[in-house]
Amino acid sequence: MRDPDVLVVGAGPVGMFTALSMARAGLSVEVIDEQPRPAGHSYAVGLHPASVLLLDQLGVLERLLPHGQRIHSMVLTGESGDMERRVPLDGLTGGRSFAFAVPQARLEETLQAALRRRRVKVRWNHRLADLDPDADPPAAKVARLGREGSGY
Repeated sequence: MRDPDVLVVGAGPVGMFTALSMARAGLSVEVIDEQPRPAGHSYAVGLHPASVLLLDQLGVLERLLPHGQRIHSMVLTGESGDMERRVPLDGLTGGRSFAFAVPQARLEETLQAALRRRRVKVRWNHRLADLDPDADPPAAKVARLGREGSGY
């Protein structure tokens, strides 16, 4: 296997999004993460309208829409908890007309599936052991870890 053009360290939403963007740009990409498997629990991820637009441009938004909630406005409250202002999100420039809340596990699963379709593998249980940025080209050493997933 030849060295990739890009090594992405970390297979969370940002790492996989970055890897997918690089792969779509025609670069060879490898993703590593020191965890033995994807996250065993999920957090809710609130995505800004600009992030929603980026997911749409990468071709993954349609697969996420059935699993999340569109957010068309925000409510700002004062210290007493009373509503002070409703802020619509459809007037923001540079994004879609809504924010989006989706479970992190679903977002990561969708991004990883999109990476597989581009033949980019996420290597779980691997970490960056050494990096020489002064080498030409820069040299990275990746170590495989001996841990196994234990479930959640």
